[in-house]
Amino acid sequence: MGYGNDSISHCNGQIPFAFYDRCCYDRIMTKRIHFPLTTAQQRQLVFETWEATGDVMLACRTAHVSRRTFYYWKPRFITGGYAALVSFASAAPKHPARTDAAIEGQIVALRTVNRRPIVLYDR
Repeated sequence: MGYGNDSISHCNGQIPFAFYDRCCYDRIMTKRIHFPLTTAQQRQLVFETWEATGDVMLACRTAHVSRRTFYYWKPRFITGGYAALVSFASAAPKHPARTDAAIEGQIVALRTVNRRPIVLYDR
C-alpha cells in the first residue's frame, strides 16, 4: 500500500510515481509569493534614475522594483512629482451605494418607535 517507489504516500497510494509531478503541480503553484510594498525611497530612486537615464529597465533594476510597479506609479509622479510618491492611495472602504444619511435617520426613528422584540425561534 504505497511503500515502494511505485506510488506516493500523500495520494494514499492511488497515483503512480510517474504522475507525482502532475498531481502536486497545481497544489504547489497555487501558493502566492509575497512581495513587500515599495518604500517611498525606492519609488523616489526609480524615478530619479529614470529621469537621469531615460531607461525604465535600468531604473527598475537600480531600485529593485518591477516594471509593473514603475508604470503603476508613473501617472502619480507625472501629475504630482516626488511629493505624490510619498503615500499610497487610501485603503479605506468606499461605500458608493450607501443609503443617504437623512433616510438612515428616518429608519432609526421608526425602529425606535415601533420596537418589536426579536424572536429567535418559534415555539
